[in-house]
Amino acid sequence: MADLDEDGVEVDVTQLQAWSALSPARGQILEVALGQSNFHEAPAVWAAFVIVRVSTLLDGSLVLECRFLGSEDTSVDGRLDTDFNTEGNSIHLCLSRPCLDISEGEPDLGDFLHATRVRLWSASRFVEVCPYLSDAQKKNVNKFLKSSTEKPKAPRTPRAKAATAKTAPKEKKDRGKPGETGGKAAPRRKPALRTPKETEPGDPDIRASKEELRQKLKALRVRLQGDGKEEDQEYSPGTLVDEEQKDGLDVESSDSVQADGLTTGANLDPLPPELAKAVARKDKLRRSRRHTGGEDALALVDTKDTTSKSLSGQLVQKALEVTRQRKAKSSSKKKKKVSGKTDMERLSNVLVKALQKASGVTPKETEATKKKKKRKRRMLRDGTIVTSSASSGASSGAETEEPSSDEDLQAPLRKKSRDRPGSVLQLLVAHIRDQLDQSALTETGQASAVVTGGVKVMTYFNIHVKGAYPQHLRELREMFHLASCIDAIRSGDVARCADGLAARFIALHQSLVDGNWGTARHLELHAMEDVTAASPSAILATRRHAKLVSKMQGYPSSSWVPGAGRGRGGKGKNEWSYEEQREARGEAQVAEEASLVKAVEIAPQAHLADLGQILRLCDTLRRTGCVLAWGLIHVSCFTNELQNSGIYRLMFASSVRQRAGRKRLALPLREGELAGTVNTLKAVSLCEAAEDSFCTLHAEACWTYLACFACNSLVDVQRPLDSGGWIKAEERACAAVRLMTRRLLSHGRQEPVSSEGIEKDVKLARVNYLGEEVGSCHKLTLRQIEPALPPKEHGGCIDLMDFVSPVTGNFLRNPEHCILEDRGQQLPKLQGKIHVAEGELPAITSALISCGVCDWIPFDDVLTYRGEPVLNGLFGVPKTSCLSSGEPILRVIMNLVPSNSVMLQLEGAVKNLPSITAWMSLVADEGETIRIWQSDMTNAFYLFALPPQWRRCLAFNIVVNGKQIDRDPARKYALSCCVLPMGWLSSVSVMQEVSERILLRSMLPAGEQVVRNRPLPLWMVGLLKEAREHRRIWWHVYLDNYAGGQVLGVSETSAAGDQLHQLAEKAWREAQVVSSEKKRKRAVEEAEELGALVSGATNTIGASPERILKVIQATLWILSQKHLSKKHVQVVAGRWVHILQFRRPGMAFLDSTWQFISSKTFSSRLVEQVKRELWSLVCASPLLHTDLGATVSNFVTASDASGFGGAVGISKQLTSVGSDYVAAMTSSVRSVVSIPVLVISLFNGVGGCFRCYDILGLAPLGLISFDIHGPANRVSSRRWPHSLQYHDVREIDETMVRGWLLKFVGITEIHVWAGFPCTDLTALKSGREGLAGSQSKLFYEVPRVLEVLRSAAGELIEIKLVGENVAYMAKSECVEISETLGIWPYHLNCSDAVPLNRPRLCWCSESFEGVLDGVLFEREDFWTKVTAENPYPDPATWIEPEVVWTGAESGDVLPTCLRAIIRSRPPPRPAGLSRYYDAMRKLLPTLEKVKGPPQLDDAVSDWVEKQWREGQTIHVVSDALCGLHHFEPYTKKLIPSAWKLFRTWRKLEAPNRAPPLTKYIIYSLAHYAMMHNDLVFGTLLLMGFFGLLRTGELLLAKPCNILVAKERVILSLESTKSGKRNAASETVSFDDPFAVIAIDQLLQLREHQRLQHVPCWLHSAQNFRNKFSVYLKKFDLQGHCFRPYSLRRGGATHLFQTTGSMELALLKGRWGSAQVAKIYLQDGLSFLSMLTFSPRAREKLQEWRPFQHYSVK
Repeated sequence: MADLDEDGVEVDVTQLQAWSALSPARGQILEVALGQSNFHEAPAVWAAFVIVRVSTLLDGSLVLECRFLGSEDTSVDGRLDTDFNTEGNSIHLCLSRPCLDISEGEPDLGDFLHATRVRLWSASRFVEVCPYLSDAQKKNVNKFLKSSTEKPKAPRTPRAKAATAKTAPKEKKDRGKPGETGGKAAPRRKPALRTPKETEPGDPDIRASKEELRQKLKALRVRLQGDGKEEDQEYSPGTLVDEEQKDGLDVESSDSVQADGLTTGANLDPLPPELAKAVARKDKLRRSRRHTGGEDALALVDTKDTTSKSLSGQLVQKALEVTRQRKAKSSSKKKKKVSGKTDMERLSNVLVKALQKASGVTPKETEATKKKKKRKRRMLRDGTIVTSSASSGASSGAETEEPSSDEDLQAPLRKKSRDRPGSVLQLLVAHIRDQLDQSALTETGQASAVVTGGVKVMTYFNIHVKGAYPQHLRELREMFHLASCIDAIRSGDVARCADGLAARFIALHQSLVDGNWGTARHLELHAMEDVTAASPSAILATRRHAKLVSKMQGYPSSSWVPGAGRGRGGKGKNEWSYEEQREARGEAQVAEEASLVKAVEIAPQAHLADLGQILRLCDTLRRTGCVLAWGLIHVSCFTNELQNSGIYRLMFASSVRQRAGRKRLALPLREGELAGTVNTLKAVSLCEAAEDSFCTLHAEACWTYLACFACNSLVDVQRPLDSGGWIKAEERACAAVRLMTRRLLSHGRQEPVSSEGIEKDVKLARVNYLGEEVGSCHKLTLRQIEPALPPKEHGGCIDLMDFVSPVTGNFLRNPEHCILEDRGQQLPKLQGKIHVAEGELPAITSALISCGVCDWIPFDDVLTYRGEPVLNGLFGVPKTSCLSSGEPILRVIMNLVPSNSVMLQLEGAVKNLPSITAWMSLVADEGETIRIWQSDMTNAFYLFALPPQWRRCLAFNIVVNGKQIDRDPARKYALSCCVLPMGWLSSVSVMQEVSERILLRSMLPAGEQVVRNRPLPLWMVGLLKEAREHRRIWWHVYLDNYAGGQVLGVSETSAAGDQLHQLAEKAWREAQVVSSEKKRKRAVEEAEELGALVSGATNTIGASPERILKVIQATLWILSQKHLSKKHVQVVAGRWVHILQFRRPGMAFLDSTWQFISSKTFSSRLVEQVKRELWSLVCASPLLHTDLGATVSNFVTASDASGFGGAVGISKQLTSVGSDYVAAMTSSVRSVVSIPVLVISLFNGVGGCFRCYDILGLAPLGLISFDIHGPANRVSSRRWPHSLQYHDVREIDETMVRGWLLKFVGITEIHVWAGFPCTDLTALKSGREGLAGSQSKLFYEVPRVLEVLRSAAGELIEIKLVGENVAYMAKSECVEISETLGIWPYHLNCSDAVPLNRPRLCWCSESFEGVLDGVLFEREDFWTKVTAENPYPDPATWIEPEVVWTGAESGDVLPTCLRAIIRSRPPPRPAGLSRYYDAMRKLLPTLEKVKGPPQLDDAVSDWVEKQWREGQTIHVVSDALCGLHHFEPYTKKLIPSAWKLFRTWRKLEAPNRAPPLTKYIIYSLAHYAMMHNDLVFGTLLLMGFFGLLRTGELLLAKPCNILVAKERVILSLESTKSGKRNAASETVSFDDPFAVIAIDQLLQLREHQRLQHVPCWLHSAQNFRNKFSVYLKKFDLQGHCFRPYSLRRGGATHLFQTTGSMELALLKGRWGSAQVAKIYLQDGLSFLSMLTFSPRAREKLQEWRPFQHYSVK
């Protein structure tokens, strides 16, 4: 590092050590390199400034007040002279380049000169060596030096003449008011701020006089601490306090004094923020405020024996010391002899008198002396301002003096206490009296008892505070202790108050030693205890008696049992006594829990490793949260003991790598306000944490802590919450978590915990091959099934055929059509098992027959398959209700697996089954509530009778002799089902269809029905404003269950919801359906529907708290097991998925779990990850619901779902295109009409026929598409996800069609669309084969499919056809198609409506003549021509912005669009020959007049000139000349003059070339793009410009083909225009520094994303052009018509300008012709000479120009 003591050493901000050592001082000369500053007018100029003042900012940087002297460039002298010598600007020595933004509260540095490269000189040396200062400027420097050597005058004070620092001025008799001297205010200037290296005027080297200053300060200190006389103090140069103290600013210390090594006390802190802010605002305050003088300077005093760290603290201590001295002097005059009293008693008397005095009443004070006292201020000799009373006589003893100031910024209560000690206590007592209305309850005494008597603070605490904030236990304990101490002081019992404070101190210290509050709570004298009616002695005696009784009965004593509070009775059913516990849960379990509690109380850390012990306490959600939070925190406290245990590895991930800290991020969350909860949990035992009183207070905070822990685990921070306060983002996040926790805890009830019960529930759960949990079967008994059976003869009372569609009716009438063809498929056993208890079968069969559910059929009629009778089984599944004996009521389930395996399934209305998650689309604003209506059918499936022909297919494996049932004894009979059976695969579809049709017949609005396969009602998913205007009701039916809802506003009624519910009940009554009275609910706020709890009170939807608690219990049981079972994890994960459907982002918790379930190998690491995921799910339980009342975000986000990307898109508003789309979608949804139609598209493509229905606002019941092209199928499946996708139309058969009919029940029509291939029909193909071709022959599949459809559907469904193909086909083919289909075609052309020619033939089974107004039909030989003219749309709506089509003005029509076909050789007859034909027809009249070859050239030349005069387009002439050579090859080289004229024409009609860009523009555009997180686009701009790349080459450039080496970029081009011609690869290179840096960063990005082998530009070429246009508009450059090709032209022009070499430009641009390159360059240079910018464009280009302050090396 250079020696900074030498003059003129150049220092740069990048030299950190040298820059930090800079110590500029007043009088020195500072040279600033303007090129390395924010002064852009002189990039390479040094400017000189003389330093006037130095100040320091909070970040440690220096601000220099300077005067400008001169610079190397005189052109900038005027600007700098105005800025610094007139406007008073300053120089900021920045800490980085560029200068970073300063924090809030700093001065505005916007106008400062930010210097990052300087030279520091002494004034004399600089004047000697400076080459650019004039003589006048050097004289100015000498003047400044001369003025600096003069001794400054001492600042004037408002009282007397300035005195020297050695002698203090004599005190005047008449001081007058502060700020007055001779009756006039003397204005006073602020002294300059003292800086670390600032020299005193008159003393150039302050370091030589340090000892002298220390002596002055020592003398000042001795004088201030002397005899206590009050003397006026003079503001001397030794006073080390800035004038900002006079303005009321609390300045704590002087940084400049500390920097010089001078100290005013042992405990002064470094520069505080207040002082730094005062320093920064000095000049601003000088201009905006006017000081009146008369303010006494406050000097620092020696604080060696104090512990106050701030100056304000020292002043307060000094003021208290002065007050004590004056009181001691006053009391010595009036000292009374006190005997026979202790010190504490004397102190009590003094305190009582002080409190009486504070309340405004003294024993000796009379009414005459209660008038307001005049107060005047005076200053003590130490600078302290005191205020005393002007009264005398009797009141002189009460005279008080307190520190004050003219401009007091202290807090109101602090000021009140300062001016009137004890007034704050008086204020509190008065407030308490008003709150409790004490005067109305008791008779108050004299005024003197206002403070010392009256209501107690403890009374106010117990009545108003304790009950209002029950969850803030730590604050309540502290307030309880303070209330006790305040009451003791008011009563004069100072000793008891002192003992209480001392005991509190001891307890706090002990808690720090122990790490908990277990012992410390017994050390407090004023400990907050629960309030009971009994005395403590009675309670203790009763507890001893209870323990003695338990001991005598053989039970271990315990202070707590689950469900009961500690030492007190329970509340309700959840808190039982020992006897009640023993009776309800068993003596063994109560004893086990008691031993558990005792063990945990003794050694909590020894039992933390056993999660099963914690599980036993989780019987309510509140207790579960407290117990789990206690375990989580205590496990983290015993890290050393438990770090190798399973519970530690379960809760915490020790191997997670630390993440770099980042600001303003919510995750990971810290403790913040939850620190109190953590400390509380650390201070209690497990049994205390499980007490009801503790859970009531802390359950919400405990669950909040657990949920925050779960959120942190999502960002790989699975450890206890870090300590520290919350930032705003964390506050908002934790507030949301707390709100969700409060919602969860507002529900739920106690669920008994039994390890055996949980184990049985998990182990006995059955999982099918899909991983879904299925219920287990129970044996049937008559007493268990009777409550679930319909009344006698009530079964089958409703004919099912009355409520089904024609398709379903056809299915039910013909069961033989549903039997599968025997193709050798694998079948289960065709005889099911009957699960009936022993001896119960006869009674059960009689009951089923008597109620009409079953009947006997001859065994010979039973369906047989493969020679075996198909007999089904029976079993029972439990319902939610139970018998009085405790046995569950069983629902009879018919095990129809044998029948289902040999029959088709009627899918039908299964797709209509609603999902409860659809309700999550509801939005309830603030103040709105949700009401629910529910009804349920009684014995729904048993009510509907099947046609008799189905009985043979639904027989059971119960076969008896006819004699046993009073039938033909010679025959056997089998029991068969007569009603819609539960267990049949088609039952769900039939039942759902019946339920829907019953309700729809009763005029329930179909538009408000929630159905799975149809869009939700528009008000649910549409615009919120429109939704509020709508009647927000909805309904759904799930089999036999009806549910409806309504969102109610503040003033709305539930009449609409009631009307829907009444209509549903009426429909059921008319259909003879019995509605369950027990399950009927009307307009309730909370209901369970389809496994979800919908709460209108909290506007939430999610799993019920009981379900959540049971899943938590099951999860904890699994985690407590030694080994992790895959089946158990599968069961619990499935239950969690049901809960997570209401909070889908929560699925992120389960990642390794799915891998564990599907893996076939064992991994201990994977097992630990699964356990941690399940533990995180348990902790996240409060988050797993949806808030229907959540506000709608102002942003729409879209995250990147790719495996390597990490982009997140945010949108604040809709674009114009988006607005149009929303308007179109909402309007189409409003007018959409459901039609009973099945649409079959045989050659679907991208779904054009489906789009027709969308445009018409029709919603067919089903969509089916056929296409062998995979990409086309993907488009259709994404746009119409509910459609069925098939491939080859040749696969359609009758079985497939019948499957469609079973799936889409209710259809009345089938629409077939057939756009069969035109490849072999179109006239564009040479040698076409017509309908015999390999592709076009697929036409014959159309009539075959129509025949199959008619055969399967019968006469119930109408079949309609639409077929289309090209009109340019042979007439014979057209006739063949028409005759085969039996339909006369229509000839259509879209050119009637849009400027595009596309004639088509359409064969439609419907006739349109006379149906459509304004459409003309004209019969022709082979078709009927249709004319439907319409005005053409504006070209701007469909043409790209940068394209201009002049044909739109003249009404031209574009030719037919064709798909480009890549060929290895030209086609036999190119399609472009038609253009030659057209052009030759125009040239032919001229050619006919030519008599010989010599006249040919002149004739053709004359024709070309004629076309020029008539304004013909050049391409017609080109086609005519080329056509002449094509058809008559001998004419080549016979018309040279004509070709010469053509070339001249082409030169005169110059092409619309892209104008060249400049390096200046490219740099700004690229820099702007990179600064806005668009590195790829900015880099491509640089690459295209400096690499002279064509647009296509640029967009196809890949990172793997780019090499960055030695500050040069080498780019290999794979396929280029010239490379293909020469059969060689090409390479370009360039060395622009900016481009090299950008490309290197882009390569690193793509390498990180693993995208090295794909193009750098991942979007379309049109997207690149659109973005290019957007950037041009940003810079106001759109008027120059720049295009992406301007990059290549601009780069070539720039290369030629900088090198002057045409050859180099030709080589790098890879032009094959020097003439072409010359034209490009000359045209580009001519354009640059005319290039001008608007003021806005110039400003933007200058703003975003990179490298403005320093160059790139």
